[in-house]
Amino acid sequence: VDPQSGILILDTPLVYGNHNGGMLAFGPDRKLYIGIGDGGAIAPLWTNDPQNHAQRGDSLLGKLLRLDVDQPQPPLLYGIPADNPFVGPGDPRDEIWALGLRNPWRFSFDRLTGDLWLADVGGYNEEIDFAAAGSPGGRNYGWSCLAGTYCNFSPVCSCTDPALTPPLYEYSAPWPNAIIGGHVYRGAAIPDLRGAYFYADYMRVGIWSFRRAGTGIAQFVDRTAELTPAAPHFLVGPTGFGEDGHGELYLCDFAGKVYKIVPNGPVQTGVVSYGSGTPGCGGAHTLTGLGSPVLGNPAFGLRCDRGPANGLGLIGFAGAPDVAGSDPLGLGFVAHVQITSLQLLVTMLADAAGSGSVALAIPATASLVGYPLWSQALWLWPAATCSPSPSGWSSSNGLAITLQP
Repeated sequence: VDPQSGILILDTPLVYGNHNGGMLAFGPDRKLYIGIGDGGAIAPLWTNDPQNHAQRGDSLLGKLLRLDVDQPQPPLLYGIPADNPFVGPGDPRDEIWALGLRNPWRFSFDRLTGDLWLADVGGYNEEIDFAAAGSPGGRNYGWSCLAGTYCNFSPVCSCTDPALTPPLYEYSAPWPNAIIGGHVYRGAAIPDLRGAYFYADYMRVGIWSFRRAGTGIAQFVDRTAELTPAAPHFLVGPTGFGEDGHGELYLCDFAGKVYKIVPNGPVQTGVVSYGSGTPGCGGAHTLTGLGSPVLGNPAFGLRCDRGPANGLGLIGFAGAPDVAGSDPLGLGFVAHVQITSLQLLVTMLADAAGSGSVALAIPATASLVGYPLWSQALWLWPAATCSPSPSGWSSSNGLAITLQP
């Protein structure tokens, strides 16, 4: 990185030195979102936003901002999206997308749905705020009147104001707390956790997950024990999460380490074997799935063993199964897919041990959830080696594949 290439496009005054926020990210709409804290305070008022930045329309503190950095509007070095909620003369400032935040410490966008998840360090109650993709801006999350649903009895607004947006989830005791927002897991390595939101707490040194269920949550799980690294490593205090290009999650710790969240053993959903096919010269073939057929998986794989060394094979994908198995074309091998419903044939080459594999990308298209496919592998044996069937072909078991969310 060339430090001289940096351009200052926006700044806001430092107030007390704490509650500065900790996140900026591009949303699925290609706009830049910036979370800024309320500027903090000093004892004994450190919890209460004494200058009311979070509710003031003339201040960018205590807000979630939304900018267009692709189309600057001079003299500004950035643009104001036309659909920002407060665009127009006077306050609130045009940059503001949401207000009423204390110290938004990590927010993220669900890479599948585009939903916004934002964790706000609350002082009294820690909260996780949620906004569905496509929701208009202008939400007021209540600080400093409310910390989650805890009434702070601030004179600047009413705790019962229906315009205030309650959190999706909040917690308080045992104190002290400092929530660390995370991501909705959309990776392929742990398919049973796809759709679960992960968050942590710096003070508690803990990690949890849950799923959104309407306006509430479900499947709340304390993940601390299973995600605590083995000795000699240990968590000092989680400070943030990361997400790679495949949707796998990482955890940053104050000790200066980054950990990857991985399965503790083989995990697979959406793949069921049936039938037994026609054995080859090395015995019966086993067709297996490599990972799970989840949306967005860049390389869902199938592998078949006991084929001819360095030989040629095929893997067929069909729209219907032949569960009982048949030899519809009189080729001497048992088919476990309906030949007339074949949708795709993919070639594979065996290695010296007779194993071959293929990998296919699965689109991240929500409408494909539940889409079924049936698959089977075929091997062509050199006549000089053996003839497992009159045609020289052998076949594996079948796989029923159902695309997962």
